[in-house]
Amino acid sequence: MMISKMEFKVIRLAAEGDEQSFTILFHKYYPIVRKLGRSCFIEGMEADDLDQEAGLVLLKSAKCYRWERSVSFGSYYRRNLRNRIYDLIRLNKAKKRDPQERVQRIDENKSFYSATLIDTSATDPERLTLLKERLTKLYTKCSPLEREVLHVILNLDADQRIDDRKFINAYERCKYKYISLDKLTELI
Repeated sequence: MMISKMEFKVIRLAAEGDEQSFTILFHKYYPIVRKLGRSCFIEGMEADDLDQEAGLVLLKSAKCYRWERSVSFGSYYRRNLRNRIYDLIRLNKAKKRDPQERVQRIDENKSFYSATLIDTSATDPERLTLLKERLTKLYTKCSPLEREVLHVILNLDADQRIDDRKFINAYERCKYKYISLDKLTELI
């Protein structure tokens, strides 16, 4: 089946990276993706993952497609996508990818996971207390303008962002005073 010059142009543009042409092709041949997705199950792969794989295969197919071979692009794409899905199934079924131990839910063994997993997003109370003390010391050493800058920097008054030279200079002085607090605590 011969393809039209317009379709061949869209395929070439998609192969060269044109997003609009790629989108047109993807939507035109999306029924192939749906049909293969219904007929083949890939463990751990969701519909969005299959769509992404289908897009990658479409791009590769567009780059490698040769109209001289008298094969329609749809047939060529279907074969490439089917082969990719079979590859993914084979990868998932390989014995060496089977887990050594049975996968457990976290709530099945709470004591083990509470002792081994660390919540990196949680704030260390000791560190938070030290930071609070240092900021209090810094606040007492600052001038009224520097205190205002501290409020802006700490997002207490984020809508008051000042971009003039006085603000920048006061910010630099706050930074210097904060660093000098480190040096004082090292000496003590």
